[in-house]
Amino acid sequence: MASDPSRPDPTAATPAGGSARGWLQRRTPAPDSGPSRPGRLDLGDAIHDGWQAFCRAPRVFVAFALLVNVVIVLQQPLLWRIGSGASPSGDPRDWALYGLGLVVVAAALLWGSLGLGRGAVLALQGQRPALMELLRWDGRTWLRLLRAWLRLAAMVSLPAGMALLFGLSILLLGESSALQERLGQEATRLLALLLLALLLLCVALTLVTLLYLSVNQLFLLQIVLLERGGGAAAVERGRQLVDPQWPLVLLLLIVTTLLSGLGLLACWIGSLAAWPAVICITTAAYQQLRASEEGEGEAIPPGPSESDAATP
Repeated sequence: MASDPSRPDPTAATPAGGSARGWLQRRTPAPDSGPSRPGRLDLGDAIHDGWQAFCRAPRVFVAFALLVNVVIVLQQPLLWRIGSGASPSGDPRDWALYGLGLVVVAAALLWGSLGLGRGAVLALQGQRPALMELLRWDGRTWLRLLRAWLRLAAMVSLPAGMALLFGLSILLLGESSALQERLGQEATRLLALLLLALLLLCVALTLVTLLYLSVNQLFLLQIVLLERGGGAAAVERGRQLVDPQWPLVLLLLIVTTLLSGLGLLACWIGSLAAWPAVICITTAAYQQLRASEEGEGEAIPPGPSESDAATP
C-alpha cells in the first residue's frame, strides 16, 4: 500500500540541535516485510540491505570516514616520538606525547564508529543521513562504548598477560647462566619445556578468546548505540543475541572482514568506503536479529531519549 505523501514521516530525522528522537524512532515494518525464517539470520538480506543503506548517502559516509582518518593521521608524529630512532626514547615527555596520541586515536575511532552507526540507522530507515548528524558528539554514548571496549580488553588481557609472563620467564631462564647452574642441566630443560607448554596453551587460549569475542561482540556498537547498554551489560547482551546463531554470525564476520580487506587492497580510498559499508551491513544484521527476537515487533528499538522527549 502506498503511503500518503501528506502525512508526516514518523521516522524523519530532526534538524541538528533538536530532539535526538529522529534517528532512533520506532520503525514499523511493511506488511510484506516480515521475516520468512523467524529466529534465523539471513546473510543475503543483511548484505543487500546494508549496501543499499550505504548507497543512500555514500559521499556523506566516505567524507566522515575521511575526516576521522585525517584526525588519526595527524597523531602519527606523536606516536613516532618514542620509536623513530634505533632504540626507544628515554625522555618522559616523548612518552607523554605518545600516550596523548594514543588517547586521541582511540577517541577518534570511537567517535567515528558511533557517527557511522547513527548514519547506518538513518539509512536503513530509508533516510539520507546528513554529515552534521554523523559529526554530532554524544558524550554519554561514547563513554558507554568506551566502557564496553575496556571490558573486552580486560577479558583478553588475562590469557595474553599469562602468555607474556611465561614468555619472559623462558627468556630469563635462557639468559641467566647462574640460574641454570643452580638448577642443573636436567631441571633447566624440564622447566623450559614446562614453561613452553604453558606459553603455547596461553597463546591458544588468547586466540580462541579473540575469535569468540570477535563474533560474540560483532554487534557491540549497535547494542551500545540503540539499547543504552554499556560495560558488562553490553557484553552480556551481545552474548545473548549472538550465541544462538554463532555460526551464521561467524560467517558474517568473515564476509565483512573480506570486504574490509578488499577496501585495503583498493588503496586508502577503498578503505574509506569499506568501513561505513561494513557498519551498515552489521547494523542491518542486528536489525534482523532484533526483529526475529521480537517477532513482528519493532526492528530497531526506540532511542534512549524517547521517554525523556515525551515528558512535558
